[in-house]
Amino acid sequence: MEMTEARTLNFDAMDEMLEYGFEPKALLEELIRSMDAYQVNDHLAYICRMHELEIPSIKELEKYEKTD
Repeated sequence: MEMTEARTLNFDAMDEMLEYGFEPKALLEELIRSMDAYQVNDHLAYICRMHELEIPSIKELEKYEKTD
């Protein structure tokens, strides 16, 4: 499966779960629980950097971001 197909499947599945009744925060929490914590921290740090978010935990998250 190509990356674009996999990404499309991600969004389709997420939309279906929301339509099924998942609350957005509950879905996000389940995704976070299902992933490696260090990987999640890396992704959250990236999102904060890309959107220039200055949240209280940003300094801690930055320790985990892979910028290769």
